[in-house]
Amino acid sequence: MMFSMISPEQKTALKSATVDPAQVSAQGTTVEIPAAAIRAAVPFTSSDLGDSTLSFLNGQWFVTD
Repeated sequence: MMFSMISPEQKTALKSATVDPAQVSAQGTTVEIPAAAIRAAVPFTSSDLGDSTLSFLNGQWFVTD
């Protein structure tokens, strides 16, 4: 659903986007990734992508809240 809410330019930019590791916070098996950490050819805000929390559970990464 979220992917349908961003512009075609942003969708294209995500294909080559990177994450600024200096803005990522890791604690144990949980990683906090703010939208501001996304480096892409076009800007993204928290309202575009949202800040994400990833958790490593049972050998796999999941987006958690």
